[in-house]
Amino acid sequence: MGDTSRPVYNHVQRSSTPNLGVGGDKPTRKLSIREAKLLQKQGTHPIKPAAFRRTSIDKSKTICRVKNKEDSLPKNWRKINATVNMSSAFKSGKRVSMGSLLSSRTNYDSDDDDESNRFVPAPNNVEHTRMIYKSACKKYDIVPSSTFLKSVEAGTANLSYQGLESLGTRAVAMALVSNLTITELSLRGNYIGANGLQCIVDMLRDNCAMKNLDISENDLTKGGAILIAKILKENETLTHLKISGNKFKEGDAQCIADALKTNTTLKSLDMSYNEFGEKGGIIIGQGLAGNDALTIVNLRWNHLRQDGIVGVVNGLKENGSIRELDLSWNGLGDIGARALGQVLKENTTLQILNLASCRIGLDGVGFLMTEMIGNDTLKHINLEKNPLTSHGACAFLQVLKNNPSFGIETLDISDIRITSEFLELLTEVKENRPNFEAKHGGTLRGKDAFIHRTGNPITLEDPFDVLLNYVKSNGLRLMDLFQQFDKDKSCGISKDEFILGIQKANLPLNLLHIESLIDRLDEDKNGVVDFSELLCGRQNHLQKKRQQILGGSNTDLTGSTSSRSTSPKSTNKWATVIKYSSLLGDPDSLVFSKADSRPEDENIDNNAAISIPVP
Repeated sequence: MGDTSRPVYNHVQRSSTPNLGVGGDKPTRKLSIREAKLLQKQGTHPIKPAAFRRTSIDKSKTICRVKNKEDSLPKNWRKINATVNMSSAFKSGKRVSMGSLLSSRTNYDSDDDDESNRFVPAPNNVEHTRMIYKSACKKYDIVPSSTFLKSVEAGTANLSYQGLESLGTRAVAMALVSNLTITELSLRGNYIGANGLQCIVDMLRDNCAMKNLDISENDLTKGGAILIAKILKENETLTHLKISGNKFKEGDAQCIADALKTNTTLKSLDMSYNEFGEKGGIIIGQGLAGNDALTIVNLRWNHLRQDGIVGVVNGLKENGSIRELDLSWNGLGDIGARALGQVLKENTTLQILNLASCRIGLDGVGFLMTEMIGNDTLKHINLEKNPLTSHGACAFLQVLKNNPSFGIETLDISDIRITSEFLELLTEVKENRPNFEAKHGGTLRGKDAFIHRTGNPITLEDPFDVLLNYVKSNGLRLMDLFQQFDKDKSCGISKDEFILGIQKANLPLNLLHIESLIDRLDEDKNGVVDFSELLCGRQNHLQKKRQQILGGSNTDLTGSTSSRSTSPKSTNKWATVIKYSSLLGDPDSLVFSKADSRPEDENIDNNAAISIPVP
């Protein structure tokens, strides 16, 4: 059988102990841990207890526990290690990979690890993302953004205008490296610079969940354009990218266009409010020609003129995927309109075209429509804020009427007042196109008569009074009105949102009223009214009203004040005629305590009340 002097582990030695069920040369059953310990204590059976998983036997034949190296570490040391490694990698500028962060996982093959030691945060763990972000903020001595902490679970992180700059962006990027819950990230207006954008580029190399990215209004300039090209070349998950308002110029277009030729996943690209000019438009057109994935392109408000526009539209000849194109607020002109019409004649994909404020006149409309005869895919076209006049609108309908192959369903000329001739043509067009709709600014009758499409009577009150009356009569707060108008939840009301909100509220204000109201509220003239501007506007408006009551100034529709007028029939020179406002109630007269006294008026009691008659 072998050397009997060595300890036996697999068989039980003979024992005369009857209560353990041991007898003869072979064991009758397997011993429990308690029985084995009892035999070992008596010195009759040196068996290996099942509790000791990893053991070694020394020369004295004693059993001892071999401690793992990991037992001396805290239970969550792997989680701490991953955070420290990630922070160090971003600080040194090295590339951070998912493999390096998850290489310290627990070995699940060993059964001696406690259940608490097995916890390794998953990449989409919400608390893990928050922990990394807080650690990064503490490391860089910055205040964590509560908006980001709340948005981890929502899937959309709107960090617009948070003042993050480069360090705050780095902390956000560190938290999103392994996050799988946030698919939309907005960093608009945070001045992240090239350093902050570099952190976003490094994050996107490992993040596989991000779909929408907005880095507009960050003043990225040339260095940012190179990094954006890296995103377009390397990333395969982004579908929507906004890079508007970053002061990109002619030279920055080349790297972006080259990256577009290799990208196959991006669906929407917003390059509006930049400074691309003639050469930039030609280069961008070449990039669009080599791309077959984009469906929405926005080049609104650039420096594109005739040659630049021609370069962009030439890119549509080779592109077979773009469905929506925005060229508004560029110098298209009549020549550019003709070039666009020639391209659209052969294009079979474009459905929505925005040419608002593109300097297209009567001749330009004729060129555009006659050159694109045969196109049946374009559905919606916007020509508002162009010098068309009613004659240009009639020319558009005439060509549409004579060519039934057109597929146009909507014409937007919201700022143009049309004549009866246009209405007659519109009726004839609708006989063959019952779904066709023309959005115009109203109908002229004679020289001065004006009929509004909505039929609502236009008020003569101050437009701000009308707005505040609506808030008061519906039991709303100013915040409720702001949220009601802010459809995209961007914490700012654009002009289009303001007009749409006024129309849905059915307020008796026309476009001139709304534009004057927006001009009064938009103090920084950026085209967006935020909540602080709305509050300041109300405060200034009410202050002017008080001055009018005390000083007798009148207000016209645009909010300007006129000089004080006094009643010639009144013998009291303190009596003032004011324009009544419904915001101040409806009394027969308003009584005010006199604020100051004048020594020369000896007949006036200083403590007396002054009655101001109201017409």
